[in-house]
Amino acid sequence: MIRGSYAATAGMITMLTRAQQISNNIANVNTVGYREDQLRVTAFPQLLMNRLFSERGQPVVGSLVNGTASESTWIRFAQAPLRATDNPLDLAVQGTGLFAVQTAQGVRYTRDGGFRRDGQNQLVTTRGDLVLDANLAPISVPTGLVTVRGNGQVLVDDQVAGQVGLFDFVEPQQLVKVGNTLFEDQRGMAQPQAATGTTVRQGYLEQSNVDPARAMTDLMVAQRQYEAAARMVQLQDEMTQRAANDIGRV
Repeated sequence: MIRGSYAATAGMITMLTRAQQISNNIANVNTVGYREDQLRVTAFPQLLMNRLFSERGQPVVGSLVNGTASESTWIRFAQAPLRATDNPLDLAVQGTGLFAVQTAQGVRYTRDGGFRRDGQNQLVTTRGDLVLDANLAPISVPTGLVTVRGNGQVLVDDQVAGQVGLFDFVEPQQLVKVGNTLFEDQRGMAQPQAATGTTVRQGYLEQSNVDPARAMTDLMVAQRQYEAAARMVQLQDEMTQRAANDIGRV
């Protein structure tokens, strides 16, 4: 009975974590460049049950599962829809590439291409972080008619001004979210490289890749599973109380 309480409690904790994660995804359904979080759920190691003191050795009775646990969180990098803005400095990525930006904490990566020109005619994000080229250098965008080609090359009045850096990763799941739709390669294991098969769309922004309808359904499922696990905890408590009272009378 105690083991059953542990298993049900583990289920409650897992479903609470999942519900919180889904709620965060829903809250960012309109955040430009947001990437959905997913939860990996695993079972605790199973116990192999054997019958002891049998005349035929210890025959296998079966296995016992000790409940579920949150193994890890992974980021879904799937493509999201594009929204036209008609702003020549708004850029969207079609493909797997990410932009590189220089923040006060170092180089970070993002799918949010809402860019602008700052007072020094440099290409920056809405938060003022410098947008970087393939060599991780800032990009100067003089005043004039800006055209951005599909490969990220920036032209001002038909003159090449620079090229927006686009990066793929050998191990994208090694990237860590650090807020404001930014990703960091904290352990140096993501292995950035020049993106291939990625196209830049000028005058567009990529939306969040969260599917609101599916997220709401998943949230309801997680809530119901949490409630079922909570009922199991209550049932286990009642059974333990009854066993204690009956043993006490005996």
